[in-house]
Amino acid sequence: MEKGLAVHGIENVYDVLEQISMNKMPDVDYVECSACSGGCIGGPLTAENKFVAEKNLKLRLARMREHEPADRVEAMKQSMVCEGFPKSGAYVKKLVPRPMMQLDDDILEAMKKFEQMEEVLNSLPGLDCGACGAPNCQCLAEDIVQGKATEIDCIFKLRASVKKLAHGMLELARQIPIDNNDFNDNGEENNADKGSN
Repeated sequence: MEKGLAVHGIENVYDVLEQISMNKMPDVDYVECSACSGGCIGGPLTAENKFVAEKNLKLRLARMREHEPADRVEAMKQSMVCEGFPKSGAYVKKLVPRPMMQLDDDILEAMKKFEQMEEVLNSLPGLDCGACGAPNCQCLAEDIVQGKATEIDCIFKLRASVKKLAHGMLELARQIPIDNNDFNDNGEENNADKGSN
């Protein structure tokens, strides 16, 4: 592919993706990224020197091509014709960029939601535990602003809310005078006054 780029090694992949995100590679339509230096053949499970492994792999492929049955090669060519694959490579589906996070169609409303999202994110614990169902706290904050989730979906926020509620109930219980005659020996409320009418 003329407008393709193959990059390997995690640092190189990071650099290329950063260049693409800054639109510094407009002539590149397709990028093949391999985290391992030299691709999979240079990965951590390579049993021998990666250069020797690459040489052995190329020799093995060459031997396989020599001994490939002619009818199989012809069958592969015919299957491409049957599927309608032109030699030009035009069968390759055009890659379309996926849209980024969009908080709202209206830019002013989106900016307000973004500010709200930042506030919510700052109030979350930042542990990125995923217990709420979102992959991280930032996604949960986005869901909260979009109305798809609430702050108490975060178990730490829920725990704090329950603790605050329990504390408030204890304070309220301390403020209300309790007459011991209102309860029987089992701690149940006496209903004698209610049934007398």
